[in-house]
Amino acid sequence: MPGGLELDFLEGDFFLDDEIYINGIKEEAKDLLHYFGGVRKASELINCRYSRVKEWPMGRKPIPLGKLKELLNQCDKKFKAKIKTRILNKNILLKSRYSPHSITLPKKITPELAYVIGLILGDGFIAGKKANDNGNWTVAVYFDNFEHRELYSKAVRNLFGIQPKQGQDGSCYNCYFGSKAVHWFFRGFFSMETSPKADKIIIPSRIINCGKEEILVACIRGLFDSDGTITAQKRAKYASTSQKIVLQVASFLKENDFHPYVNEWLKSKKYKPLYTVTLNRKQDIIKFAQQISFIHPEKKRKLDEIVAKISPVV
Repeated sequence: MPGGLELDFLEGDFFLDDEIYINGIKEEAKDLLHYFGGVRKASELINCRYSRVKEWPMGRKPIPLGKLKELLNQCDKKFKAKIKTRILNKNILLKSRYSPHSITLPKKITPELAYVIGLILGDGFIAGKKANDNGNWTVAVYFDNFEHRELYSKAVRNLFGIQPKQGQDGSCYNCYFGSKAVHWFFRGFFSMETSPKADKIIIPSRIINCGKEEILVACIRGLFDSDGTITAQKRAKYASTSQKIVLQVASFLKENDFHPYVNEWLKSKKYKPLYTVTLNRKQDIIKFAQQISFIHPEKKRKLDEIVAKISPVV
């Protein structure tokens, strides 16, 4: 897939910063400590034990992201930029406290990452605080198609170096893994909601404002692959109990010269309203197939069959 927007995980103040650790930067740590006049002065600056800090330049202890950011923020601009560039150019490995497992960190917001985010927003969940307090850091997505699950599983391996677990309950397939570091990544960088989240989800601002249309399209494709459909009336429809995300999808479609129809439907008072955005016009269906489409095998097959019937003969 095309290149994406650079991710700078050394900026910002994210939750769990002091519980996420970075490996493989002992040379950069050595130069940082030298800049501040040695281990003792640096450890006093960031209120961290001398016995721990002295291990960093030897690579015997991983560095908490929060402490690394504190050190960087006290450097002059030129030196900070130099060290950051060196760190960000490495293949970063992150881990959480007490965990033997490390993850790779995506260096860019790519279409593949945006697509995975779209699927999690739609048919997935990120374990919330109550679960986190009990040591549960699950990220899971549910599928109605085996092949689609395999495509998602491959993307997770590509992005994070994680081999997710898989399960099945009848015709429902699931794919899940537990990682505090990935929680930090999704919630810190992208402000993604934890479960229960159905009526609160939005397309993250980092994707909306990234300036690369292929990344936003990939996220919207993930939404359609999870909560979208081709109706019996041969229309493309996306539905969610989150009014905000439906309006975001509708706004993108309008800006790209589609003619979306937005509707609100309430089954009964005990249910939350369902918001939908639908493409009714033939030319919009053809354009949808060309510019967005599905990756979900069955949905893509239905869309392709409809487009083959309604496309003008050249």
